Amino acid sequence: MDKRNDRGRAVLGALTGCVIVGGIGSVVGLTVLDHPHRAVWALVATLVVVAGARLAIPGRPWFTSRYRGADAAVLLAVAGAIAYLSSYTSTMAVH
Repeated sequence: MDKRNDRGRAVLGALTGCVIVGGIGSVVGLTVLDHPHRAVWALVATLVVVAGARLAIPGRPWFTSRYRGADAAVLLAVAGAIAYLSSYTSTMAVH
């Protein structure tokens, strides 16, 4: 591989890491501020973005297994299950 391609993969990997940290931070922040339903939707959005990143980033980034399609399918299935069950978070509260 050439240095340009390696640099691009490194930038995409760092950007994905920032998205993940930001997503998890928003989930924690929204939960602490007593917005659990919004926190769940932030988690769903983070999982969908990571699934899209997995499909878009060539090679094998740090957050993957061997097969791109399976990774994205699992992430989207987990996001779908969480979204489906999100209505139950309205009874949760942090006090």
